[in-house]
Amino acid sequence: KRAHSRKTIAEQPHTHLKLAAAEAQLRSVRAFYYEAIDAVWDSTQQQGRASLALRRDLRLASAYTVTSCVQVVDAMYALGGGVSVYQTSRLQRYLRDVQVARQHIMVSPSVMETAGRLLLDMKANVSMF
Repeated sequence: KRAHSRKTIAEQPHTHLKLAAAEAQLRSVRAFYYEAIDAVWDSTQQQGRASLALRRDLRLASAYTVTSCVQVVDAMYALGGGVSVYQTSRLQRYLRDVQVARQHIMVSPSVMETAGRLLLDMKANVSMF
């Protein structure tokens, strides 16, 4: 679609910048997430359980992945302009889906707070870790 110029949205430099940043953000969080999963998997295979530090990292990676995905989808939704709001737009569906995921208690802001406390070697409620 065309925005306030003769170029399509895909032809605009601003779109290129936003898309490249979104791609980098997604690849970064994907790497962090899978690194944490692999570490927990390896530990449970070798020792029968994962340490608190590994579980902390997995919860941190999970929460941060959802937060980052919300940011990326929101940025792409904004780039889509007015057509993003229609029920036929995939961006509209992605925005709703990612907002639902963000509401899950397993990736709530309290997870980040607890992970931060653990990173500082402070006492924290780790009942969900």
